[in-house]
This record gives sequence, C-alpha cells and structure tokens, in this order.
Amino acid sequence: MTERDIPKIHADTKEDILYIQEEIKNAALKTVEKHFGSGADPQLGQTVTALVKKACWVNDTFELAAPNLEVNGLDYSEVLKEKDDTEPLNENLRHEVQTLQAEIEEMTLFVAQNRKTLPDQAEVLIRDLIKRQSMLVEDVELINGKEKMESLDALSNIQFVERIHQTYDRSLSVLSDLKKSISSNLSNLERAQMTIADINNSTRM
Repeated sequence: MTERDIPKIHADTKEDILYIQEEIKNAALKTVEKHFGSGADPQLGQTVTALVKKACWVNDTFELAAPNLEVNGLDYSEVLKEKDDTEPLNENLRHEVQTLQAEIEEMTLFVAQNRKTLPDQAEVLIRDLIKRQSMLVEDVELINGKEKMESLDALSNIQFVERIHQTYDRSLSVLSDLKKSISSNLSNLERAQMTIADINNSTRM
C-alpha cells in the first residue's frame, strides 16, 4: 500500500484544526494535574505543566502528520500559512471540478489521437481522389479519340463521370467533418479549462 492509497484526514476550516490542537493540550494538562496532585513534587509539577502549556509540541506533532492532513481541500501546511480563513469548499463544486477534469483528460486524449490519425486519413482520401481523377482523364482522352460512340456507351461514361464527382464531393465532406470535429473538441477543451479556473478562483475568494 502506498501513501496515495491512504485517505487523508479532512477538516473544513483552519479553526477545526486549532480546536483539536487546543483539546489535545487541555487533555494533556488534565493528565499532568492528576498525576502531580497531592503528594507529588510541586516544583516538578509546575515545570511539566509549563512545558505542556507551550503549543510548540502540539504544532510539531501536527507538522509531522501534515502530509496526511488537508483543510478545505488544501494541504495542511499551506492553509496554516494563510492569515485569513478559507471558506469551506462546496462539495458540489469539488465534484464539478473533478468531472470537468475527467472531461478534459478525455477530450485531450481524443484530440491527440485524431491529430495522429487525421493526416493518414486525409492522405488516403487524397490518393483515392488522384487515382479516380487520373482514371477520369484517361477515359475522357479515350472518348475524345473516338470518332463514333454508341449512345449506350455515352450514357455509361456520363454516369461514370457523375459517380466520380459524387465520390469527390463525399471525400471533401469527410475531410470537412473531421476538421470540424477536431475544432469543436478543442473549443470544448478550452471552455472546460476556463470553467475549472473560474471555479478554483471562486473557491479561494
């Protein structure tokens, strides 16, 4: 089990942490008073009590545990450095941020994959178009070289030319759709990133 597998202890505000620290110190003082009650060395009792009242040992203890603590979704050490308290993190906003981050990762992967495959797909379509156009030119030259042509053959060649034009139009349409798909996903990715930035800024205000 790694450190990432261990869930962090969560507190909503810095005051929650300070309250816990104060409660620990009070519990320690009660224990000292009970132990150094009647019959104990008064001077030793005063010395121990003075040491317990100092907050440094409590702070040191929490500093050691800092990697496993978070306050309002932030690292413990970072929050303790702030002078002003932070508004509790809205769980709905936290969920929205996580969802948007997942969408960004998914769209980033989609865009990266399409950037790799789109040139290959375009190359195949262009090669096919060139091949078909070459065939069309050859057929046109062959037709022009004939002095006579039966009506059935003429109709067949006209239909062939129409199919070539249709194929060409469909190929252009496919290329256009691919470009629009990439552009749309890039726009969605940018909007999602801006939304996350706005949410993060609003939670820190």
